[in-house]
Amino acid sequence: MADRFNREKSIHLKKVNELKKEFPWYITEYIEAKKKHRMSPTTLAQYSRDYINFLKWLIEQDITHQRKLSDVPIESFGELRKSDAESYIDFLHIDRELSDVTVNRNISSLKSLFKYLSTQTEDADGECYFYRNVFAKIDLIRSEEDHSQKAATIASKIFQGNTDKEFLQHMVEEYPRQLSHRALAHHQRNIERDLAIVSLFLGSGIRVSELVQITLDDINFRQNSLNVLRKGNKKSVIMATKTSLDDVREFLKVRKEKYIALDNQKYVFVTKYAGKCNPLSIRSIQHIVGKYTETFILKRMSPHKFRHSFATKHWLANKDQVSLMRQLGHNSMETTTIYTNIDITDLEKQMDKMDEYTDQK
Repeated sequence: MADRFNREKSIHLKKVNELKKEFPWYITEYIEAKKKHRMSPTTLAQYSRDYINFLKWLIEQDITHQRKLSDVPIESFGELRKSDAESYIDFLHIDRELSDVTVNRNISSLKSLFKYLSTQTEDADGECYFYRNVFAKIDLIRSEEDHSQKAATIASKIFQGNTDKEFLQHMVEEYPRQLSHRALAHHQRNIERDLAIVSLFLGSGIRVSELVQITLDDINFRQNSLNVLRKGNKKSVIMATKTSLDDVREFLKVRKEKYIALDNQKYVFVTKYAGKCNPLSIRSIQHIVGKYTETFILKRMSPHKFRHSFATKHWLANKDQVSLMRQLGHNSMETTTIYTNIDITDLEKQMDKMDEYTDQK
């Protein structure tokens, strides 16, 4: 038994040492500190894999502009917003379809790392590397939650009913009334683009990582469809509402003039910086969504919450779980089931019938 334990310990430590080669210096420092405090090699290996995935996500979301994991600066950790942390947990739970147990382990591993970096480190000035521990604000998923409870949690954070349409109207009519003259000019330059982005999120359930990659050739206005690149570089076709693509069409009418979009600029959603046209980054789109929602519901929403909003409305309108699973790109019906639990209208009607029931015999 002892030989087996030592062999497994050696395997896990070897794996940790391999993963360390990809880490930035501050995560390596954390790993070495935990080794000294005799953290289990099994736990160290699990945590190390979690950190690799988290670093990859930061790069994919353009939260850091570095392309190598080892180059991700510590400032990316210290400047992380709560909404970013929540988006990562959503990504693990919804996109990667991980179990609550696995998601909780990821949360715990990041809590441990961020606590160390913000309370137990010391730079040349005797200060911690940073003090803003965003993962201290993230709660573990309660294991006793069933689908109905998870659905209730999602329902409290998304647009329901016609709130999505009200929000789009707010962007055009109410939002600009709150702006200064300079900010208003910026808004007027970008409103067609911003409206198209938000409308497409709410009208297709597209992921932000998919939206930034859409090219002019990917849109089929005749069939109301989009070619998208899913996780794992899998190509897929999804549908979009006609109204959302109408907003995209209106943006395309002004895209060339407003953003100096040359013929070789195939990405749909662009920005103009220093007189040049460039594709919008994921981070920029998250900022666009956040600034509008903050003035509408007094809190910032992420594009992923728009995806939840679309999925809920799709289910309520169609009651077709298979087509919803295909539209969202889920690999399992189990993941899509959560949206079917948000609608409790039928349950309420059934309970009303209980009150009205009388025995006719």
